[in-house]
Amino acid sequence: MTRHRTRLLDVNVVIALSLPSHVHHEIVTAWFEDVRDWATCPITQSAYVRLLLNQNVTGFRIAPGDVLAGLAALCAVDGHEFLSDDAPLSEPLIDFSVLSGSKQITDLHLVDLAARHRAVLATMDSRIPDALTPDDRRHVELIPV
Repeated sequence: MTRHRTRLLDVNVVIALSLPSHVHHEIVTAWFEDVRDWATCPITQSAYVRLLLNQNVTGFRIAPGDVLAGLAALCAVDGHEFLSDDAPLSEPLIDFSVLSGSKQITDLHLVDLAARHRAVLATMDSRIPDALTPDDRRHVELIPV
């Protein structure tokens, strides 16, 4: 990336940063050291809470209060910005004609939200940029894992 932009972290990046036991924790933590400005949004925050409350995801039980406290601590890290979700699906900035099924809608919505805020969606999921039009790929930063 040649210029500085805020990174909207997808939930898998936030989970990898938060859980030392996550398979990509070290890689994502090293990547995050060079990030100045980063963001979460209602979708990523609610997904973070939902996933960390799921023992099948974490491998252990975490109390709801601890998950919420962890989210608050994470959002207190320097450079964090909360992006309001002002990206109506009825008026997208990116090309939604690439939508081929229900599993893509949240990813496309996050890319669209990032684009509206002149940010990029930071993700480990290579399927996201692959699904976009060539022009819309500029709104995604793929973290190599």
